Amino acid sequence: MDAATAGLPLRLSDELRCFYRWHDGVLELDDPEWGGLPSVGILQPLRRCVEDHADWLANWPGESMADELDDVYEPTWLPINSESCALVVECGVRPGQASPIHFVDYHSEWTLNCAPSLLYAVRLWNRMIDEEYWVYDSEKGEWDDHYADIPLELRLTSLV
Repeated sequence: MDAATAGLPLRLSDELRCFYRWHDGVLELDDPEWGGLPSVGILQPLRRCVEDHADWLANWPGESMADELDDVYEPTWLPINSESCALVVECGVRPGQASPIHFVDYHSEWTLNCAPSLLYAVRLWNRMIDEEYWVYDSEKGEWDDHYADIPLELRLTSLV
């Protein structure tokens, strides 16, 4: 983990360190059609998150919008998924403090604070599976999300 983050200009939060000690994202996909969890996408390996963070800081939003970067993407955020609208984890927290999750739509240039912590997000994703709002159909090789059945308060988080 330390080798993967050696060039990162921020310290991983305790929650992220715990998360990546448990599982380091999806390295290779046997089925290129599998797109990860509904609304979340693929949770990426840490090395890819570090690469994406560097790319975002270096290349996005581009020269024409450089003055607005601070309004959209914070340098203390680390993207963790593969979607074009990213989930980012706040790393600028004190040791032991929860890491808020933000949803960044860099095409529309807006962000949304969608969870108080990474732990909250993981529990919510587990709940979506446990309560069968997200059901993987192995015959079709895809997730069925029963979006209409998901309680409104869960849909409003932008995590489902």
